[in-house]
Amino acid sequence: MFLFHDIIHGFSCRKDEAQWGKFYRGLDWGTWTPERIYLELPHPKVSTKTLIDCAHDGNLSGFVKEHRRLNPGLSLTEAREDFARLRRIIERSPPDPHSLKPET
Repeated sequence: MFLFHDIIHGFSCRKDEAQWGKFYRGLDWGTWTPERIYLELPHPKVSTKTLIDCAHDGNLSGFVKEHRRLNPGLSLTEAREDFARLRRIIERSPPDPHSLKPET
């Protein structure tokens, strides 16, 4: 296995270690960014991809339905508060650099 975690350099690749010695390859993701960041509710609440997708899409009713299914016994108010908390985080996150139009 080539992937390893170095305390100083983070994740690196040892693929060409025999040729280059300890000059490991860094993991360059280029300009790739994830479409959506997976967020989680604070423990002990349960989160799923469906729940987080509803938050990203601004789907309050879908979020509340999934929240109540995953976390029985929690109130509607708490579900709405969790939705609002996740929406604030999502709205603060930087935009996708690929979707930005060049300035003219």
